[in-house]
Amino acid sequence: MPWFPDRWRRTAIRALIKCRLRAFGMTPESRRVNYMLRMHDQCSDGEFLQSIIEFFHLHGGPLPSQIEQGKLKLKESRARRVSVVRRQMLNYIYQLNRSAAANHNPDECFIMGTRQLLTPSIWAARAAELNIHRQTTRLRSMPKKFAHSGNYLISAIASLYKGGPYIEQFLENMTSQSFFDQAELIIIDAHSPDGEAEVIKRYQSTYNNIVYRRLDRRVGIYEAWNLAIKLARGKYLTNTNLDDLRRIDSIELQARALESCHFADVTYQDVFYTLDHTLSFDEISKFNFKTELPLVTAHNLLEMNLPHNAPMWRKSLHDEVGFFDASLTSAADWEFWLRCYLKGKTFWKNNTPHVSYFQNPRGVSTNPDTLGMVEIRMISRKYSGKLTSRYLVMSRKSLADALDVNLDWDTNSTHYSAVQRHLALLGAGRRVDGISE
Repeated sequence: MPWFPDRWRRTAIRALIKCRLRAFGMTPESRRVNYMLRMHDQCSDGEFLQSIIEFFHLHGGPLPSQIEQGKLKLKESRARRVSVVRRQMLNYIYQLNRSAAANHNPDECFIMGTRQLLTPSIWAARAAELNIHRQTTRLRSMPKKFAHSGNYLISAIASLYKGGPYIEQFLENMTSQSFFDQAELIIIDAHSPDGEAEVIKRYQSTYNNIVYRRLDRRVGIYEAWNLAIKLARGKYLTNTNLDDLRRIDSIELQARALESCHFADVTYQDVFYTLDHTLSFDEISKFNFKTELPLVTAHNLLEMNLPHNAPMWRKSLHDEVGFFDASLTSAADWEFWLRCYLKGKTFWKNNTPHVSYFQNPRGVSTNPDTLGMVEIRMISRKYSGKLTSRYLVMSRKSLADALDVNLDWDTNSTHYSAVQRHLALLGAGRRVDGISE
């Protein structure tokens, strides 16, 4: 339970709780929770937690990890459930207050898949250690001729708005790709005021596989992506952010993965983080601030926006799954991957980090008060129930019956641990019998 230091604050909080409880008592959600409380002998701890967390959690739907942790606290004791509701209510009020007063620093971020915080001071210290400092633009001389193969295997799509500081390095990086003669770069200019067209046309004079479309209105990133997808001639698609960089063989590695792994629909990889967009990919990689993205599973996909940055996917996915939801501001890619997973699509991870991600402090998703965070909560609530395994919310007895095993694990062990243990025992038994060596 959070601690409220002064008497006035405690009184105000109690009043808010009473008001919220009265409002809560009249909602459909409350009727469901009350039903759960009345029917506590029939519902499992997991089902109870799923319903309670879904209503009270500010940051989205109930995550599988929250349900597992909650079950360890309840230990199938019906008497503990009322106190859980009370704690969730108090925490709900505390989070409302805390969110309003949060002091968010868009220059800082946690590197995805790790607990490592990256700050400007940490970055500066590593830069001094490596003797790598901010650079002026360093560009290779543009070749006089470029011969495209005529085979459009890859379409790299980009949304452009206020990309003036990044456009030159971006184009240099993309046209240097080892498979660029089998690719096209489609840039949708969302009525940017920075005049990037002059630079783009200079590159188009050499590279006839750069497609540039300037719109007469401002559109969001996902509407721009959808327009680019409709223009795309490639078998495979990848998104390219203007402030990110790729290793010279990046799109080649991705395309080869999808060509050789016919079962895979999407390929993704770990990425290097950077706080300085002027550095080259090789310089950024030396800092080694790298994600540790897990394999895509239903539960991992609910926990974070996998496949994260610059994946490649089969264009044919859009025929079956649809396009990106253009009504969303910054989370439509995550929502699209969730839809793909529900359709049974396969994600394949390349363990070679060949993309760098610029933590842009002016990015849409870096501020907790933006629509991006609201979208994340909405998407989490929409998909958490669909992707949370029904086995996770079963009682211990129901799970044991479903697995046809003895109910011989206690309430201090999670369902996941119990299943892993029985799988290990099954494997050991098969080895003893000589079935699998």
